[in-house]
Amino acid sequence: MPETLKTPSATSARETVAVYFELLANRRYLGFALMMSIIVLPHFSFIGGSADIYITRLGLSEQVFGYFFALNAMAIMAGSFACTRLLGLLGSQKLLTLGFVGILASGVAMLTRWPPGPWGLSLPMVVISFSFGLSRPPSNNLVLEQVDRHAGAASSLLIFIYFMLGAFAMWFIALGWTDKIRTIGLLGTISGGAMLTLWLLFAKRAGTGANPR
Repeated sequence: MPETLKTPSATSARETVAVYFELLANRRYLGFALMMSIIVLPHFSFIGGSADIYITRLGLSEQVFGYFFALNAMAIMAGSFACTRLLGLLGSQKLLTLGFVGILASGVAMLTRWPPGPWGLSLPMVVISFSFGLSRPPSNNLVLEQVDRHAGAASSLLIFIYFMLGAFAMWFIALGWTDKIRTIGLLGTISGGAMLTLWLLFAKRAGTGANPR
């Protein structure tokens, strides 16, 4: 495909650094970016710990592990697809609320360890992945609405924060936890509960109806 940028940017390295400092000084943008990135904690902890859980601890074969892992990839895609279909019907506020409720409820379900065995991780994790895919597009849009310019840099910084928290989650799950399923469940419960609480408080404070900035 042809390049859409007709006039290449002549921004210097110093000017680029200044743009990022400007974004870091935007407390509203930074607050939303940090808040909306919390939900990656159970997702990346699952990525980092699922092989050890399914293969080493539950004794499944590598092939069966691949099937269980693939369920989450499909769930994320299904959540994103559902977002495109439901956004016009429900609005971004309700979609975000549903996504955070799904993560919280699935984290709690994972803590109960029902059903037992691999499904006690797999089924709640599928719902977390679906909720992640459902909430990610409107949450990204909400974060970027907090800036009036430099949307590209704002998007890059958002993804940087997102993956730094993801790296933390993968390091965290790699610690010597006796029950890694419970640890992932705790991360889902804490991140889902924190996000839902912060989001409802923001929505109430903003009072902007179905589609708050």
